[in-house]
Amino acid sequence: GGRSGAAADVSALPESVNVTRGVDTMGSGADADGWCDLGELEDAAKERLKVLHQLDAAWLSRPWDEDRLDRISAGLFRGDERRERVSTAAVRLAFCHHEASRRWLAAQESRLLSSRIRLGETSLADVERANDANDDGSYSHTAPFGHPPPPEANHAWIPFERAAPLLGRREVRVVRGWASVPDDRMRHVVVAAYADKLVRELETTRRRLAHLLGPTAFGSSAGFGSPGVGACLLELARWRPGEGEYEFLADDRGNDPGTSAIDDV
Repeated sequence: GGRSGAAADVSALPESVNVTRGVDTMGSGADADGWCDLGELEDAAKERLKVLHQLDAAWLSRPWDEDRLDRISAGLFRGDERRERVSTAAVRLAFCHHEASRRWLAAQESRLLSSRIRLGETSLADVERANDANDDGSYSHTAPFGHPPPPEANHAWIPFERAAPLLGRREVRVVRGWASVPDDRMRHVVVAAYADKLVRELETTRRRLAHLLGPTAFGSSAGFGSPGVGACLLELARWRPGEGEYEFLADDRGNDPGTSAIDDV
């Protein structure tokens, strides 16, 4: 299929989509003008979705087994920024339409991110910077409770609401609105913040996509993509890996290894 930077005749782009127009914060993911082939979009998205559905199934089976989650996640699009960005944009477009699907995607992307941090494929500092970035590219570091208490060895002071995922743990201490979090637990805090932000961004994507496609058609809009875009995104939302791609779970699950939590929503 062809690519074009022009937003004129959509019919001249029978197999293309502009991944910059529908998704917040994703960049082009493809060419500088944002266009990529629907075939490439679908292939990259299914490669990502295979991992996300496997992570879902593995988590439902043995949520404590981080080694298995890491084996599923390892190496996805390593060194291929284009496919990483195209696939991320595609799954956001496909899963933004309903609250249940938005939360499912945020949960799986968070598990993938957590594995990538453990594997050293991305850094905690990079994720924190991305979490702190506002929509306009600026950064917010609000401290509603003034200055934190004095530093503690191997701990970080953060506003207590950011420590919500760990507040039930005895190793987290709250003083004057600040929580003292062990350094080795900060990954959980940062990944939880990423998930919350992704849910909000998916709602923004839903509104933007509804505006681009209009009230009457989940299909095409000048400057966004061809008439095949809507069908492609719907297929991605419904797509699941084949049963054979869940075989690594069969020995320790009591139900169908191909079951995914999103099938129940």
